[in-house]
This record gives sequence, C-alpha cells and structure tokens, in this order.
Amino acid sequence: MLAKCEEYHVWGVPVCWVIDPVTHIAWEYQADGEALHIDDGGLLRAGEITVDMRDLFKENIQSV
Repeated sequence: MLAKCEEYHVWGVPVCWVIDPVTHIAWEYQADGEALHIDDGGLLRAGEITVDMRDLFKENIQSV
C-alpha cells in the first residue's frame, strides 16, 4: 500500500492515508517523510483537514 502512496506522491499528492477498517489502524504518509502509524484514538491530518479515527469507526445508530 505504501508503494502506491509513493506513486501518488510522484503525481503531486502531498498526503496519503492508508486505513485498515478491520484493525482500526491507519498510516499517514507525507510526501516528504516516513509513514506515521495512527491508532484508533489518533488524528489523521492533511493540511487543514483533520479526521479523528474514532469518528471513522463510530457506529451510526438511528432511531426508527
């Protein structure tokens, strides 16, 4: 997966996220650095965008 992120970086994409929905772990890969491991309580960042990992996996419970 990180090899694919390298390809995206060559195309000009500054940040790539790889998210495992089973383990709730992610990697944030900046074009100018190493892949950063993000656990289920961490934050993913890309410029001004911030995503809380807990929000990604929060169950949507709706009233009927």
